[in-house]
Amino acid sequence: MKKSILNLGKVLNKAEQKLINGGQVPNYCFNNTAGYEAECREIALNNFMSGDCPTWNPCFSSGPMGCTDMCLSTPNPR
Repeated sequence: MKKSILNLGKVLNKAEQKLINGGQVPNYCFNNTAGYEAECREIALNNFMSGDCPTWNPCFSSGPMGCTDMCLSTPNPR
């Protein structure tokens, strides 16, 4: 049964995942909802690595030198 469940679909890469939810940042990231810090930090890092400046996340700031990651760490795993 496990094998049949594992074969239900395919693994999606980041680009394919964004197509599903439109690449939108969930509201709980804007609201600083407890329990989602690592997930929101990961979303912010992905935005940053894509060339965006996710100033909605407290770790990022935009200034005259460009976007700065003030936390400089990867999110903790869930």
